[in-house]
Amino acid sequence: MSDFSQRLEKEIKNTGKTLYYLSEASGMQLDYISKMSKGKRIPKEEERLTRLLDAMECTGNTRADLLFFYRQEKMGKSQWQCMEELIRIIQQDVVEFPQVSVSPSVSGIPDTDMTLDNIFAIMRVFEKQ
Repeated sequence: MSDFSQRLEKEIKNTGKTLYYLSEASGMQLDYISKMSKGKRIPKEEERLTRLLDAMECTGNTRADLLFFYRQEKMGKSQWQCMEELIRIIQQDVVEFPQVSVSPSVSGIPDTDMTLDNIFAIMRVFEKQ
C-alpha cells in the first residue's frame, strides 16, 4: 500500500463519513473511492481527488499532505526525488547567483532581462506534476 492510499484511508476514517456519503458528495463511484484507499487505484486527474477532498471537508495540512502524496505516487518516487533535487539546485543557484541570466539570446550570449528569478515559474510547473 502506498503512502497516498494509507493516508487517504486514515483520513476517510477520521472524517467519520461513510464511503456512500463520500461517493454521493463527490460524484465518484463508491468502489472507486474504496480502491483508492486500498492502493488499487489512483485518479488520473487531480480534479477527481480534489472533489473527494472537498466531500471529506479536508483543509490545511491534511489537504496539502494528501495532494503531495498523490502527486508523488502519480509521478513515481524516483522521478519525484529527481524533481526535488532539481528544485533544490535551482533554488541554490538563485541564492548564490541572483543576477545570472538563464535566457540565451539568438547569438548564444545570455540576455540580461531574464534572470534566475524566473526559475520559480519552472518550479511551479514541476510542483504541479
